[in-house]
Amino acid sequence: MRSIFSGLITSKTRIKILMRLFLNPRQNAYLRELAHEFNASPSQVRDELRQLKDAGFLESHKNGRQIQYKANQKHPLFNELQSKLHQVDMIAKTKSAETQVAQKKLQKIVIVSFCSYYLSPSFYIL
Repeated sequence: MRSIFSGLITSKTRIKILMRLFLNPRQNAYLRELAHEFNASPSQVRDELRQLKDAGFLESHKNGRQIQYKANQKHPLFNELQSKLHQVDMIAKTKSAETQVAQKKLQKIVIVSFCSYYLSPSFYIL
């Protein structure tokens, strides 16, 4: 799955985590579940979860031996990031050939506007 964030956010795994947890903010996920779902190594997912948690975008809590992660709904940028991810998700689901040019333009606007205002340079490259 190629996301429109791929050119700006350098990690595909990070994009998948953000999409998974911010589009379903009440759901928890644990490391091995995400690694299996994304067909990624647990160490790669662990690194991305740690970075997102350190940045305050994710919360975690222990459930037995597992650490559960979910979107931090109290983060000051939660609503904005969730809104942008919903827009990206809607764009990705549009299949009409007529809208491909408009999609690409809108995707760039959504991503650049969000990244230029809210994300630190370590989360994206221009």
